[in-house]
Amino acid sequence: MTELDVPQNADAREARELVRELVSVGDEIELYDTVMVAGEENRREGTVVGLEEEYLELEELTDSPSTDRIGYGDIDRVAIVE
Repeated sequence: MTELDVPQNADAREARELVRELVSVGDEIELYDTVMVAGEENRREGTVVGLEEEYLELEELTDSPSTDRIGYGDIDRVAIVE
């Protein structure tokens, strides 16, 4: 599995560049972001459907698929699922 830990001191522009170097549209990824749910790290799985200027679009692999927009500055870690 190819992984990237985004440095805590990275701003949104730096995070965007790092994420875009690792992932491409169509990649299946695991993503962890800074949005916490009940004190737990938020883990998402899905397919990258867009790498926009301000956010990554992820079609989540759930019972009812949905597309979420995650700001690059909110991404802590991303891994390509192989």
